[in-house]
Amino acid sequence: MPLLGQLIRWHQVDEEADGAGDEADEEQAAECRAIEVYLPESKKALDWDRFGLEAVPRGTFTVELRCALHRMEGVDEDLREAIRRACRQELQTSPVPVLGDLWLNLTAHGRVGETATVPTYKSDGQRRLIRALDSLKPGQVLMGCLPTGEGKSLAIHRLVLEPGERLVVVIVPTVTLAQDQEIEAHTVLASQGLPDCLAYLGARPDAENNGICERIRDGQQRLVFANPEALSGKLFGAITEAAREGTLGALVIDEAHTLDSDTWDFRRDFGLVPSRFRWLLGEVLSSSTPPKIALLSATLTQATIESLERFFGDHARAGDEREEERKRFVKAGSLRLRPEPAYVRTSFNGSDGERERREFLLKVVPLLPRPLYIYSTRVADVERVSDALGEHGLRRVGMVHGGVKTEDRECLIRKIRSQDLDVVSANTAFGLGLNVPNVRTVVHACVPESLDRFAQEVGRGGRDGRSTLSLMLDTPGDHQLAKSLGRRKILGGEAGGRRWRDMWVAKTTGAGGRHWLPVNADERQNETSENWSKTAIVMMEACGLLRTHWGGARPAGVDHRDICVEILDGTVDEESWGTKTDPLRNALKEADRRAHDLMARYLNGETPLQESLIRAFTLLDPDGEECCPPPIRPGFADRTSVRIGLEKSSDQVGSESPTLLVVPGEPGAFLAEHVEFFVAARYLDWCIQDPLDGVQFKFAVQGVGETDSSRIRLLDASEFDGVRPPIRDKRRWLALWGGGQIDAGDLEDFSQRFGPGVLICGAGTEARHPNRSLEDEFGHQMCRPETFLPQLNR
Repeated sequence: MPLLGQLIRWHQVDEEADGAGDEADEEQAAECRAIEVYLPESKKALDWDRFGLEAVPRGTFTVELRCALHRMEGVDEDLREAIRRACRQELQTSPVPVLGDLWLNLTAHGRVGETATVPTYKSDGQRRLIRALDSLKPGQVLMGCLPTGEGKSLAIHRLVLEPGERLVVVIVPTVTLAQDQEIEAHTVLASQGLPDCLAYLGARPDAENNGICERIRDGQQRLVFANPEALSGKLFGAITEAAREGTLGALVIDEAHTLDSDTWDFRRDFGLVPSRFRWLLGEVLSSSTPPKIALLSATLTQATIESLERFFGDHARAGDEREEERKRFVKAGSLRLRPEPAYVRTSFNGSDGERERREFLLKVVPLLPRPLYIYSTRVADVERVSDALGEHGLRRVGMVHGGVKTEDRECLIRKIRSQDLDVVSANTAFGLGLNVPNVRTVVHACVPESLDRFAQEVGRGGRDGRSTLSLMLDTPGDHQLAKSLGRRKILGGEAGGRRWRDMWVAKTTGAGGRHWLPVNADERQNETSENWSKTAIVMMEACGLLRTHWGGARPAGVDHRDICVEILDGTVDEESWGTKTDPLRNALKEADRRAHDLMARYLNGETPLQESLIRAFTLLDPDGEECCPPPIRPGFADRTSVRIGLEKSSDQVGSESPTLLVVPGEPGAFLAEHVEFFVAARYLDWCIQDPLDGVQFKFAVQGVGETDSSRIRLLDASEFDGVRPPIRDKRRWLALWGGGQIDAGDLEDFSQRFGPGVLICGAGTEARHPNRSLEDEFGHQMCRPETFLPQLNR
């Protein structure tokens, strides 16, 4: 029933009906757009209203179905419009494919069905990421950032295909993601003869995990996915042997932002991953090619980048060497916000907000486009939502959280991929990196603790580039929970100093000035205490006070859990520990404060959502200049607390906003070929920048009728520098861009001087900023001939 309602809305049955003025017009509009379906007698008593439908009998076995969203009480026009928009699946973003490399033919990328096509990257950002990966120098660390759905996984597949067939180790934050990546790798690299088992999971049979280790030692594995905890066992020993044999090709962290978010108070073993990577690099023979290191994410904030640089930096250096150290980090990809979601928010501020939300959720879920994810913060809420939907009569519902068994989680992923599930009730970790392209709705029955987490979760919908719906249902209690969760529990100076004292007193000193620290030195000797001891070591390494080591024979009496360290600052003691680690602690607290403040200002209606997202994902370039993601589209962010941005920007030529037209080949030749269209659309002021452009323009004028050519005015752009030309009779300008690079300031300069117009550049033109594509730089202002010319033709 919900899918039938979605199908009807997909055909825009309700477009006129819901917008009609009076009841008669509404009925007439719905009548002309109704769909007739066969319906057995036993099904005529179904509760159609519950699914936003109206059924009118038209015969013994026929009913006429019409959309009746406008009759649903409690569902306002903002939500109805967002539902219609997501059902119609309008294409919101279509990255321009870029010519790829021959090795892409070895994968399923660039293929349609069984027919091989010319290999292409999904976008210029993806090409930048892969080229940066290919040219990575020994010792460098790549930070790759691409919007969700734009193909970060291609970087992993590219590494597998590098010459030598060496091992690629990918650390992923969740078991679900490891399972999904395993499935995708088998699909994309089907012709490469990979073994069946690629994911090393603690819940899998020992025989499968042991098989992975054996194949690594034999040089036959080539690719393995594992969570951070798996590196503390026999898998790490096998990878170390691969490093020593020269068969370790790459070390990757997928969803690398979780390394920063999860380490300090949740998963201490994650914080030990960078030191394990560093150790593996040190084990590679000087005659062997060192493995590449790549950190991949869709949501890298400036605070996260700084944290990753602390994790992977060489703190032993000082002065000018530290500046050189920063050049080790190569950043590539693209920086843009996702245009697919329509954001709707409904708050329940009554005395019983939880009950009101639950009732509203049960009412609205049958109306929402599927597939659909529902996120809750607490496990109990995840289960409660799933149970309530089942009791409400919905059958194609799944549930996943940290307590779900591995085999059940694998079954759920297969069902999602095969479209056997419509709704998933989950905690926030689910969906991270999961490649389900057609998710149409993401519901938050909670408040995320930060704006970047919210963007990450919303981005799991609409990966196919088509419109989707983000619905937040919040209560006052959610705000308090988000505030508490958004503050990471950072180990304090006094407590950390005591732990350092206890470990140092109980240490075992081995050869080479290395010390084995017992993480169970605290008198409580439980798992929680051991985790905080690990935190103390991770913090000290991030501050450059020590360096961990992971190989070599253990002295007698050393426990297998003890951690080997080399002291870099011998002045650290219990009293000074807090002072030495204060810079890191303060930086983490400030990052949490800023992240929560951005979310709170949006929730309080102080800052529009688009502005908040731009602030959240603004990065600094090597010179310290801000690089902001471009706005998604005009009118994206309203200052209301209910509906945030459903309007799609107009693509009409001649709007007040200037246009960058990117054409194949030579801009002058394109203008000559299509000059009649530009004249008809009143692009009559042609701005000349240099003599070469003048020749191109005059060549384009040839062949135009004498009357029309006399209407074209050739302007020397330099003559009007800072001065606007005399007012024209609704003329528009056009100019040819002859340079190889361009940025938004160049387009804005023409706009300020000449008003609305179009700047034409060739396909070889690149954004002047090294980490941006033209799409990132110009957003909705950029246009291609296939959309520009038909409008001129009309």
